[in-house]
Amino acid sequence: MKIKMTSVTMGVLVLLIGCGYPFDFPEAMITVEVVDEAGLPIADATVSVVFIKPKTENLGSDSFLIKGQSDAKGLFSASMRAQQQVTCGVRKDGYYGSSGKPATFSNYKDDKWQPWNPTVHVVLKKIGKPVPMYACSLEKEIPLLNEEVGLDLIERDWVAPHGSGKSPDIILLCTKNIASIRDFNLEMHLRFNAKNDGLIQIPYDTSHGSLLRLPREAPIDGYVNNLAKKVTAKTDAPVVSDFLDNKCAYFFRTRSGREGGPLYGKVINDFGYILMNTKTVKITFSYYLNPDGTRNMEFDPKRNLFKNLKSYDELRDP
Repeated sequence: MKIKMTSVTMGVLVLLIGCGYPFDFPEAMITVEVVDEAGLPIADATVSVVFIKPKTENLGSDSFLIKGQSDAKGLFSASMRAQQQVTCGVRKDGYYGSSGKPATFSNYKDDKWQPWNPTVHVVLKKIGKPVPMYACSLEKEIPLLNEEVGLDLIERDWVAPHGSGKSPDIILLCTKNIASIRDFNLEMHLRFNAKNDGLIQIPYDTSHGSLLRLPREAPIDGYVNNLAKKVTAKTDAPVVSDFLDNKCAYFFRTRSGREGGPLYGKVINDFGYILMNTKTVKITFSYYLNPDGTRNMEFDPKRNLFKNLKSYDELRDP
């Protein structure tokens, strides 16, 4: 087996050979620029910069935190001898916490990681008007295959005769064919009950950014009534799936026919499925539903309208 040696790897080996273990890395430095949604600098925000270094004993690594306040220009700088990736997070009263895109260094010069002192931009979003919502992660076995079944998002249950639900917010039709755990096909068709109900797919990125990852308000229009998902597995071939797109989320609108107008909500982390330990298939997704009839999508985690959720079903982000 041939091992490809990069300049960084060779440099680390030189340090190891020359100094013995433990050894030290080149110095890394970043400047964090904290701004609001209009791009204006935010002073006196608490900035935390995390550096990673090997442990002095045993295997593994330790993280080292440098913390400080942004200045009048929204800037804070930190440096340390460390490995080639540095992360940062920012907090300030009245704003949602946020993180910057990790700074990754590719090589070093004069004992300093390059590029030297890059600027990492972090946007803080003001806390608006968080409201109580029905919010949870749901894992639910579909009662029937090849037939439509309705799911009530407030009751967290299938509608009668399959459960205690009263209003079919989402209607699901699932089909599957399984020859083995490596050879199967699953299709899920999702639609909404009312003509004007539906969902809108939007980008979603959890790698960095504000805890409020989606816009504060759901859109007025543009909703599509149907969504189809499919996964196919064949022996000795890669699995082809459009489930669990980690960069995908949705706003949705439901109950348009009710007095007082429709209800709005959001789904994060896309829809998923489970085929193990089920006679049919389990659908999984995480959602927020605002019952007040507005398009406000800021959730107050302290006022979840679902009570007695299991810890793994709770949603703690806004």
